[in-house]
Amino acid sequence: MASLHLLLFLVVLLPCAIAQITWRQPSDEGLSAVRSRWRAAMAHDSANDRLLLFGGLGSNETLGDMFEYGIGSGMWQALSDAGAPSPRYGCVSGVVDDRWFISHGRDDDVYFDETWVYDMSTGQWSQLNTTDAPRARYGSAGGTYRGSSLLWLNMGLGEGGRLLSDTWTLNTTSGQWTEVSSGGGLNQYDPFSPHARRDHAGAPLSHNTFAIFGGCADGGQVGGPCPLEDSWLLSLEDGDWELIHECPTPRIGGVMVQLGEEGMGVMIQGDQDNGPGVFPQRLTGTILVPEEVNWLNSTSDTWKRFTNSSDAVGDLLQRELPSVVVDYGNGDVYMFGGRRAHESQTLLNELWVMEFEPSGVEETQCSDFTVTYLDLHGILMGLAWLVCLPLGALLGRYYRWAWPCWFVTHVLVQALGVLFTIAAFIIVFLVASYDQPNFPHAIVGIILTVILLQQFLNGIFHPCVESENGKTPSDEKSVFRKCWEVYHAVSGLVTITIGFGQVILGMFLIILPLAWWAAVCAVVFLWIVMFVVHEIFFQCCKLCRKSKETY
Repeated sequence: MASLHLLLFLVVLLPCAIAQITWRQPSDEGLSAVRSRWRAAMAHDSANDRLLLFGGLGSNETLGDMFEYGIGSGMWQALSDAGAPSPRYGCVSGVVDDRWFISHGRDDDVYFDETWVYDMSTGQWSQLNTTDAPRARYGSAGGTYRGSSLLWLNMGLGEGGRLLSDTWTLNTTSGQWTEVSSGGGLNQYDPFSPHARRDHAGAPLSHNTFAIFGGCADGGQVGGPCPLEDSWLLSLEDGDWELIHECPTPRIGGVMVQLGEEGMGVMIQGDQDNGPGVFPQRLTGTILVPEEVNWLNSTSDTWKRFTNSSDAVGDLLQRELPSVVVDYGNGDVYMFGGRRAHESQTLLNELWVMEFEPSGVEETQCSDFTVTYLDLHGILMGLAWLVCLPLGALLGRYYRWAWPCWFVTHVLVQALGVLFTIAAFIIVFLVASYDQPNFPHAIVGIILTVILLQQFLNGIFHPCVESENGKTPSDEKSVFRKCWEVYHAVSGLVTITIGFGQVILGMFLIILPLAWWAAVCAVVFLWIVMFVVHEIFFQCCKLCRKSKETY
């Protein structure tokens, strides 16, 4: 009987024990000396079984201190900062052999493009002489892949407040930087590569593959969603990006590390709001929870989402941009600090360890449903510029002689389009974090709104003509009336044409699937065909009337 009970335990209870994501807080003697921070650099020193922590952003200042945490002893200890880099945060870092590389970052108004090396065997800092260094920045994704000598640097917010879309690798042996993918100035309108962004999750998952997810594309002279929900893989061999299956909850400030076999990675944490004092873009949808763990297989281009964790996760707070490293000896994931998500925005100095075995965890369905104010902006603009305004223009130009109520209908439909546009215009300025519209979609949007308003007003306050039975022959119209009709027609055509292009640009900006973009292009094409066919028929009728009047 005892053997039977043991067999039942092994068959039933043991798999249940394995099928958990376990979070725990290890012994942390001396933690009180480590100030709360986020955006800090952290490394795992396998030879000395310790964690190294440098810099970060504190509550009132940029930090430049350095600590070690003995994994075996469970003790924090301050290290000498002699010869260390100046205080900074938002760096990319990675370990190659027994050297820890830290590159780029920021300290208030100072952006760095330099690279520093910490020799973990001697405890000495030195600045690495590099060539062709990328533009200074912070908030980038990056790191090193185990066994590789390359340090990756991906996107981020550059000096001058510009979001960047380029990707680089540093040969840590020669000090040579090489651009892998350039992106471009108008990269936010390219559906075949990721938009410029900051504070996104990203890591090299193999010698030749770099993965990114989410982040923030708002502000930085580009504009876009914040948080993002797109996933991309970059090939080192050809520099091409590939958009892959979406599953994780949208986030900003998530962290990703390579874990398990080559090509595998795990992403944790993050926030759904764009920082304190900024109107959140998220309207409704799936809530990001601290126990959500996302597993990426870059070989099959698939994500898996897990949210079932041990009871200890109840003490785990949601946070953005903590410092995360992996102990590849046993697969433990160490996480330190971060900024608490949601409303409090307080900084943390907790150390957590995650034990994760994806093959034994029940997968959570990928059923994310998120609606943002940018989505609402796009819906309203779509109704205005793909339905109301072209329909009103069609009625006003081609059906005034065939439909007695054409004018009232024309005004009502156009007024509805104007109201949709104004509402969408107000929404996007509420949620945008940029100080001024300095990218094409925003600039064109403002100009287009002004043109639309003047077009609507000059239509409402048009010069009247007196006629019998509501019909006025062309030769009885005043010169002013004739000029107004030409102006109103040409202005309406220009306005709608620009509006069609603006809607298509907006589709790229909010990163919708190509099927949506194709559908919008099809609608625009149909409207163009309808206007062309109506105009040909309209001109033919005019010629026929003139011929009858002549003869």
